Parts: sequence; C-alpha cells; structure tokens
Amino acid sequence: MYIVEPEKRTPVVDEVDVIVVGGGSAGVAAGVSAARNGANTILIERDGFFGGVSTAGCTGGFSNMLFDSEGNMVLKGIPLEVMRRLVKEGGTSHTWRDEHIIHPPKVPYDT
Repeated sequence: MYIVEPEKRTPVVDEVDVIVVGGGSAGVAAGVSAARNGANTILIERDGFFGGVSTAGCTGGFSNMLFDSEGNMVLKGIPLEVMRRLVKEGGTSHTWRDEHIIHPPKVPYDT
C-alpha cells in the first residue's frame, strides 16, 4: 500500500545547520544548546508562545524537570538557567526552591 502525494513547490526561506521543531521545554533547551555550540539554528513553533504544555497547561515546566521524586535537584543546565532568569525578571519568586520541600515543587511563573 502506498500514499501518493502531489508534487508541490515549497520555497526555502533559510539554510541552517539545525532545525528544532516545537518550542516546548525540550525544544527550547535543544535550540539554545545547539546555538551555543555554534550551530546556525532555527526553532519552529506553531503556537504564539514557547513553553508548550508547561506554559499552555500551567504544569510547572522546567521546575518539574529539575527534581527527582524525593525533591533532590538532579538536573541543572538550561532548565536551571530558565528558573534563575524567571527570578531575575520577576517571573517567579526567589523562594521557588525551598530546601525544606520534600516533593518537587510546582513553581508558578509568569512568562
């Protein structure tokens, strides 16, 4: 069985080394990482904002990725940079990571 698609002409608007499709938490981290490592990078997102479900669904995003189920910080890098930048820009409280919290926090933020 085959699906035959009609030929179409699609204009090339740019030539890059890396194309990241999707601006969710993982896509943003991938795009930033690729660009920082010298790749000419483009990130394509269908919605009018980055953050994917983390932003659209208010699920806590990068903060949830930082911790294991015991509340220990296990991931740093770009997700931690995002959290620090949110604090710096007033998008969340500087107390987002309370050392006394046993379970991973869901951090409210305003992007």
